[in-house]
Amino acid sequence: SAYGKAGQLEQALDTFQTMIQQGCERSVITYSALISACEKAGRWELALQLFDQMKKEGCAPNTVTYNSLITACQQGGQPEKACEVFEQMKYHGCRPDVVTYTALINAHNKAGQWRKALQAFEQMQQQNCKPDSFVYQTVIDSLWQTGVSWAHNRAWQLYASAARNWQYRFTVQLANNNNSRELEYVVPAFSPGVAVLALRKWLADLVTQVESDSTLLGLSRERIVLSLGRGRQAKEPANNCACQAITAVLKGFRSPFRSGDGSITSAGNVVIAEASMPAALEWLCNPELPEFLTLLVPPNTANSRQPSPLGGAHKRISFAADLAEDSKLDDSCQRAYNTVVDFEMAQLLLPASMSSDYLAEREGCISAAFKLADQFDLAEEVVFDAVLLMDRVMSTGAQHDSSLSLLFVAAALRIAALQTVASSDQAAIDSLPSDALLATATGFPEGSVTKMEQNITTALSGDTKSISMLRSLKLFLERMGAEQQDVPAAQHLCKGTVRLLRSALLDPALLSSRPSVVAAAVLVSARQAVGCHPFFPACLEQLTGMRGGTENCPELATAAAAIEPLIPAAALEPPPRITPQMLAAANRPVSSGRMFNHLAPGLNGAGSGYSTPSHASTPTAAGVGNVPFIPNKTLLDAVVRQHSMQRAASDISSLSTRSEGSAADLQALLSSTAAAAAVAAGNMAASPVPPGLGSSALMPPPEPALAAAMAGLQLGMNVNMNIPGMQGVPGLAGIGPGFMPQIPGYNPWLAAGAFNIGAPAADPYQLAAMQHQQQQASRLAQMTNPYTMPMAQHAMMLNNANLLQ
Repeated sequence: SAYGKAGQLEQALDTFQTMIQQGCERSVITYSALISACEKAGRWELALQLFDQMKKEGCAPNTVTYNSLITACQQGGQPEKACEVFEQMKYHGCRPDVVTYTALINAHNKAGQWRKALQAFEQMQQQNCKPDSFVYQTVIDSLWQTGVSWAHNRAWQLYASAARNWQYRFTVQLANNNNSRELEYVVPAFSPGVAVLALRKWLADLVTQVESDSTLLGLSRERIVLSLGRGRQAKEPANNCACQAITAVLKGFRSPFRSGDGSITSAGNVVIAEASMPAALEWLCNPELPEFLTLLVPPNTANSRQPSPLGGAHKRISFAADLAEDSKLDDSCQRAYNTVVDFEMAQLLLPASMSSDYLAEREGCISAAFKLADQFDLAEEVVFDAVLLMDRVMSTGAQHDSSLSLLFVAAALRIAALQTVASSDQAAIDSLPSDALLATATGFPEGSVTKMEQNITTALSGDTKSISMLRSLKLFLERMGAEQQDVPAAQHLCKGTVRLLRSALLDPALLSSRPSVVAAAVLVSARQAVGCHPFFPACLEQLTGMRGGTENCPELATAAAAIEPLIPAAALEPPPRITPQMLAAANRPVSSGRMFNHLAPGLNGAGSGYSTPSHASTPTAAGVGNVPFIPNKTLLDAVVRQHSMQRAASDISSLSTRSEGSAADLQALLSSTAAAAAVAAGNMAASPVPPGLGSSALMPPPEPALAAAMAGLQLGMNVNMNIPGMQGVPGLAGIGPGFMPQIPGYNPWLAAGAFNIGAPAADPYQLAAMQHQQQQASRLAQMTNPYTMPMAQHAMMLNNANLLQ
């Protein structure tokens, strides 16, 4: 036993052999001590041999013996052997204790068998064996590392319960640091899952604290330091998974924290990240930070309080229903992924065989495919499938004719579209673009598309199946449950991931990678870019067989390296949350005198000083007092771009808050903004009109100045965009919360109902505001429809004409 505790296994074995030679009695204590020594030395095979020898000698093992043997199997990565020993233990009447279940749960967790780990946890509770903090740490980490949506919610619920009972083991603690220049916080270093959840709770608490009183954080300090505790996991921070997870999440959150140098603080802890106090305070006040936090845990889950596992009678936590559903989903996704792999291994792309002309024009072909798909309302998957079909054809060594590029694209689109519908569904087939429509759209004679389809089929020997990278990405998101999340930040990340995949589709450097590997690399890169941990979830490691992610899978690492330069253009960061503080700051008092009187002087087109946002960058605020700038990610329509609603917002807000209004108020507003409206209308009137369209009797000429001013007024007063006469205004279609004009005082969540999308439940104040808003919308609609209807019809006709051209 002494040799075993000292880690001297060979001396312990020599002593055991001496006992045998001298005929000494070997008891259960002898074998238990020797098996424990094997466990500490990582010799699980020898431990099993000694266990068999023990049974042959008629020595009955006890709970300590079984616990040492199961732990030895766990450390050796042998979960099946651990389960066999566990079943023998129960069969021979030995009652498992908390050590037994901890070892069994660890064995499954280490092997990636997280569902079995949860089943062992449930079995532990059924045996009335009370879990300790180490069991909770293991189960929480097992749930978190899956990356599955429901498992993340359950992990947070367990964490919240455990944090109330083992506070110092689960939460970030303020260190007793003697250095007066720094503020030190200690992060629990047991596992990545617990460390990330502790970081999330700490940041949320700090945001609340700074909002109430930033001086409480310690403005007298120069820097803020994050360190790991003095446990065994913290001895080598460079190789510590918890340390790597924390630094990666902070980097993704755009924090000012930089990786520490591994130095030791005055409290004796290892520094893993540090930042200056002013920079940290500025970051904590950033409205984007709460949205980053929801990527880890949704707010409704983060605020829920679960029964304490130690408070009063022990409450069992069941995963049976969730596990049953997850198992069905996993089986379905696994079958689908096996089909993907079989297809990819049989249809590898050969970039070296593709003609240089095709590679030079490939990006243009992809752009044409997207335009045709938009024109005929085809799903985005069809475009990705069509591009893969074109790449497969060119991998055969076929020559590329530039004059037929558009015809090639149209034929590939039709083949891909036909594969999305059942052959027996004639109605669905008839809804797809026909040969005649595609030929007309591409400028070729009727029948040309069908002939090109035949050529593609012949080049591929009749095998025109196509499973693109977008289909693999959607399979991964389905496995994670990401597409079912109703959190705006999570939905934004999913859409941003698809945008990143579009960029990857254009990159010829990724042609040599399998589409499913590119999809996995895009997912890893997108999640890592915004600190959404785990970056490559365990459920996808199990699904794809890419164990260890980019660190242990060279194919995945190569694709991820090629994708990294494409990340900035994908706009993955979640839009900032509009807080009550921002709205309060935007509510300026009504200006005296005539409204918009500061806009009239010197307002003459391009020289007016109004900034026009570009497509690639976020527009800058035009300075309305101290009103905060609410970023906007999309192009605004022509009226808002030229009208500069940033400067006019405060006066519009003041009008919209008045309890009564009259047509005289409205006319006064219009007369004072006529010059600005004329600029906007002139910009719209400059749009090209197809011959014969401008003189159509069905479209009366609008009154540009009045109509443009009214459209701008409706936008500024948060009016429901579904009112008659506004549906056709360019730039309004598809705009939702987070993508509204830069109007201080505008709350997109109050107007979410206008776009038929999910929105948080409104409190009584919000309900009252929404009711008042509807009344204002009804009053304005009656007065503005005579002006906006002609403008809307005119804009819609222009859009349709341009599309047809």
